[in-house]
Amino acid sequence: MSFVAPLLRVVTVITLGCMAVGCARLANDPVCVPETRRCAEGTAQFCDEAGHWSLPEICAAGTACLDGTCASACGETCRPSTKRCAPQGVQVCDRGPDGCGQWGPPSPCAVAQRCADGACRSDCPVDCSAGERRCLGGSASVECLVDEACPRFGEPVECPPGPDAGIQVCSGGTCHALGGCADQCREGEWVCLSSLEAQRCERSADGCLDWAMPALCSAEQRCREPEGCGAACVDVCRLGESRCEGGGIVACEAGADGCAVWGAAAACPGGCADGVCLAGCVSECMPGRTRCDGQGVSTCEVNSGCGRWGAAVPCPDGQACQGEGQCGACEPGATEMQSCGNCGTQSRTCGPDGQWLAFGDCMAQGECTPNAEEACGLCGVRRCSPECQWGACDGGGVCSPGAPEPCGRCGTRTCSGACQWDACGGEGVCDAGQQRDCNACGYQGCSAQCQWAPCGNGDGTLHRQCNACGWQFCCPNGNWCGCAAHYDCAAGQSCVGAGVCQ
Repeated sequence: MSFVAPLLRVVTVITLGCMAVGCARLANDPVCVPETRRCAEGTAQFCDEAGHWSLPEICAAGTACLDGTCASACGETCRPSTKRCAPQGVQVCDRGPDGCGQWGPPSPCAVAQRCADGACRSDCPVDCSAGERRCLGGSASVECLVDEACPRFGEPVECPPGPDAGIQVCSGGTCHALGGCADQCREGEWVCLSSLEAQRCERSADGCLDWAMPALCSAEQRCREPEGCGAACVDVCRLGESRCEGGGIVACEAGADGCAVWGAAAACPGGCADGVCLAGCVSECMPGRTRCDGQGVSTCEVNSGCGRWGAAVPCPDGQACQGEGQCGACEPGATEMQSCGNCGTQSRTCGPDGQWLAFGDCMAQGECTPNAEEACGLCGVRRCSPECQWGACDGGGVCSPGAPEPCGRCGTRTCSGACQWDACGGEGVCDAGQQRDCNACGYQGCSAQCQWAPCGNGDGTLHRQCNACGWQFCCPNGNWCGCAAHYDCAAGQSCVGAGVCQ
């Protein structure tokens, strides 16, 4: 109320004043177009049906008057530090020069990963470890294999008959006699056997919870843990549409999984409106300035938002254009200079008849046209200064687009079109030449491709004593071979068979 009351008093004073001088009707005359809006000293107003401005609305903290409406000062920009997925990878919302959020360039995900919920995640439908086993219902099992980019389960193996042809059932990925099972999961939860096969945790005939036979997902679905079969992806926009964002433009593109997502923002030099980049321009002059053009004066005018020299207006009889664009007569022998070209100058002399002679050549020009831009360095841009000199190269990258480079463990990264290194892809699991023990007595080496070789023991020369009088070699597969007789036994005994004294 403290804000409205003074305004009412002002209106009353104005009305009384008009009545006193016979202009009361002016207070009721329309002063604006109904339904239009305006901003007045940081407040918002609308024009009512009678054509009068409403009382000013003071915008709340964190908002500002934009086109006559209180709105967020940053409009529909993103919140700094938030993340989202673009077809090219993960985008992070950074705080721009104006303090508002703007989406940064996308960072690609590594091989076998995809962006989901603003983060790079494994794109493998199955997450299992080498050697891990899982049941298929109660009669078969499968083993996890990791010989490819993504782990997968191999072919099913049926449980064999037990001792005395007894029945065996699968529990925890291993075949047991009836009654030897244990709960392996929570009833009702789902896991993936492959990208199109989902398994549900159910109680088996043996009474324990384990993974049932897989259910096949439909053609429009994909299995992802822990949901099971579900939509492969969700469109967040319509392919081909575009929108303005942070002064640039973003287009709706097909993501890695085939669904429509918003892509990375592209710059619009002339600004963006209604999802379209506006035509940019470089002004050739400062609006309002004049210059000599032939025998007339040309004025710099605003054309499509840019300064452009207009048509020359001839000088009156007996006068000529001189100086920086003024009509007048000259004194014989006088000289004058004018700007020309890229910050250059040229001169002319007044002839014996009081007429200006033609200007000479343009001298001492600079390197470029003010405000002009050109590419430089690695994806950089430099701008021409008002003094017609190229400025420093800004925004340069770190590499040449398309250039590859080794990274990590036998990985490779490629330089993007923005002259920045993509994420390292195709990395191995070990350092070339590294060795480690495996199985009972073997070892495995890391190949030149940074992958572990199969477990082995070379020529199998490693050996050890076994049983009472035998020894055994380390077999080529990295396990101990059978024990064989070798050493002498006590008096009266012989070493036989598998190193047994008899």
